[in-house]
Amino acid sequence: LGRYKRGLIIEQKNMRQKPFKELASRTIGFKVGDVKPVGLEGSFDESLKGESGKRLMQKISGNIWKPVNNEDEVEAKDGSDIYTTIDLNFQDVAQQSLYNQLLKNNAEAGCAVLMEVATGEIKAIVNLKRADSGYYREDFNYAIGYATEPGSTFKLVSMMAGIEDQYIDLEDTLNATGGRTSFAPGIIMRDAHEGLNITTAKHAFELSSNVGISKLINKYYSKNQQSFIDRIRKMHFGEKLNLQIAGEATPRIKSTSDKDWSKISLPYMSIGYETTVTPLHTLTFYNAVANNGKMVKPLFVKEIRYRGDVVKRFTTKVIADSICSSSTITKAKELLEGVILNGTGSKLKECAYTVAGKTGTAQMANNSQGYKGSKIKYQASFCGYFPADKPTYSCIVVVYNPSVAGYYGGEVALPVFKDIADKVYATNLQMHKQLDIQLANIPPVKPGITKLAIQACNKSGIDVKTLGEQSTYS
Repeated sequence: LGRYKRGLIIEQKNMRQKPFKELASRTIGFKVGDVKPVGLEGSFDESLKGESGKRLMQKISGNIWKPVNNEDEVEAKDGSDIYTTIDLNFQDVAQQSLYNQLLKNNAEAGCAVLMEVATGEIKAIVNLKRADSGYYREDFNYAIGYATEPGSTFKLVSMMAGIEDQYIDLEDTLNATGGRTSFAPGIIMRDAHEGLNITTAKHAFELSSNVGISKLINKYYSKNQQSFIDRIRKMHFGEKLNLQIAGEATPRIKSTSDKDWSKISLPYMSIGYETTVTPLHTLTFYNAVANNGKMVKPLFVKEIRYRGDVVKRFTTKVIADSICSSSTITKAKELLEGVILNGTGSKLKECAYTVAGKTGTAQMANNSQGYKGSKIKYQASFCGYFPADKPTYSCIVVVYNPSVAGYYGGEVALPVFKDIADKVYATNLQMHKQLDIQLANIPPVKPGITKLAIQACNKSGIDVKTLGEQSTYS
């Protein structure tokens, strides 16, 4: 075209968009320019991006390029599609419930993950962080990339280690000394609710007694502390999971050979301190208990398809066929069910389905100040599975630094777990118990052919009593 001639040149540009906006947006991830890709977008970029085409262009006046031909000289190739394991209905409920709870408690951040017990498929994953505006958005993948001291959810690992090594039985008695004890001069360990004295190992777990659990572990492992670490590792707790998504934080299970191992490391490690793991590491372990000891790797992507045809399928990978003996698993399940029936998770007792799980509350280290300083931060969590009698889903909820309306796991994290579990239960009829239907008073049969009505009732085993005239018409 000449300089003053009219014309229209349309340049087509393709870009990836998220039709569901914030839902699982940090897990889905992104790839922009030279910025390091994150999430599934980054991990599967080679499959998603396809191949660019080539077209011969001519430069015209106004420093504008126009195609020489109507078609590309080298045709572009579409990228493949990835199919995730995420269920949008569950994801929506999880996101809204966690968002409301963070807002209510003015928390810094939080995450929630729902996993299918048998397959390890991640059905929902939410990661929310408070922005400068005061609202929460998906900014960082806490469930995968943030390793912290887990707190009381680790007590299950401690109890299972002692049970597996045949040191601890559920009905063993201990003295929690009023909820206060000391393993080193000047350092006092306390229970959240003091006053517990002589009790059983099971009840100490149900009430999440720091003193009770730490005394048990210290009693049996103090002379060979490394054996406690070795048992934890044999149960595959805290192993790196090598996920389909990049950014997994490296867990740390402290060893007695480490420079920072001290006289109080064993008892404090037993209640969830001096160890760092991500929420997904904890959930994977609890899921193994629900799965009768079989530990499976969390799965985010099921298939890669090209124009509708499956080019690669991802199946469940087993980390360990059994993390411990079947008898230990049975006792671990009893412990977790007891937390709901008799302990800190009692708010889930009245659910229409049964739940097994553990509350967790941990004081978060404050950089160089450690656990001291004027601003003490807490981490509230709840991890468990449902239905307890036939586990189908496992779930973990973690809330970081709630500052309003409490900071205990049973107050802050448990309600989000319940919202997610309620939604799953309501939409999964296979989880519902069959109704015990008993026939009571049978209503009178409406007018019709009396002979046929009597025959039908007789075949059904129903006693018949005729009143009035018998009809013979149809």
